Amino acid sequence: MKNRKSGETVALIGNGFDLNHGYKTDYGSFVNAVRAPALDVFRALCEKYGETETWYDFENNVERLTLKLFRGSVSDGAEHESNRREAEALCGSFGRIHLLLAEYLAAETAKHPPEIQPALAKYLSPHTLALNFNYTDTASAYTDNVFFVHGSLKENDILLGYDYRAEPCLAGYEDMRWSKALCREMLRFRRALRSQGITPGSDLFRKRCDAMELYLAAANSARGLDGDAEPEKRIPEYSYAARFANTPDETSPDCSRAKRIIVLGHGIRADREYLRAVLENCAGLEEVAVFRHTRESDAEHEEKKAFFAPYCGRIITEYFEN
Repeated sequence: MKNRKSGETVALIGNGFDLNHGYKTDYGSFVNAVRAPALDVFRALCEKYGETETWYDFENNVERLTLKLFRGSVSDGAEHESNRREAEALCGSFGRIHLLLAEYLAAETAKHPPEIQPALAKYLSPHTLALNFNYTDTASAYTDNVFFVHGSLKENDILLGYDYRAEPCLAGYEDMRWSKALCREMLRFRRALRSQGITPGSDLFRKRCDAMELYLAAANSARGLDGDAEPEKRIPEYSYAARFANTPDETSPDCSRAKRIIVLGHGIRADREYLRAVLENCAGLEEVAVFRHTRESDAEHEEKKAFFAPYCGRIITEYFEN
């Protein structure tokens, strides 16, 4: 087994952590600073389907839009070709938004180094295991033990998507490809390819990633691969992808030793399923410290505390501003 990251203190790093260090890393700042056709396409689709007030809430809106587009495609009298074109436009714009966001975040965090904050240093040591849900490397100013859950700028590989939902019957892979569970599996696969020295952008890298997407389509979609019962005979890299997908993940951190969890600017809602899986593995958890911004509402803060309550008897509140 590989030497997996672990620690008795686990920090859940969210966007509030970067914001508190003076970086404008929220989606609102991003869309106000960047002008691009991909954002126009995404906004237009949000407006067409009634998601107008916070159209730049990309992850929640891609969940809503993919579901609406799928349901529209199977409804009576649906214009299937037009609907599929819109789904392709959504997919294309969302994929491009990944790149635009990464470029923006790299420029934003290059403006100044993070300044160590005493209220955080009280909890974060060089040995703290940081589950970093950000793409930026701000957490490394406090600890060397960082795992990037959703990719990172330094890998030039990030993912956006939606948390678990019950996928509709007969939905295809194209309808659910932005599920974070599937996106994380693809990220794990790309990381494995890079670790083997296979260069991103190379023909072999592309072929293996294409095969992995086909495997995920067959494994997760009720439609499978359009009746292709033996894709491994037709697609040379398919067997490689299937073997990888059925190999235990030995790269994700081991949180089983955790006695304390620190919640640093993570909103919880976007990653409930992932966090539940982490918490269910923390049998010895003694304390959860939830950091709170003064601008956070009482309801939001209580929601976080309620989420952790079943897993730990002691939950305390700390403040970034101390």
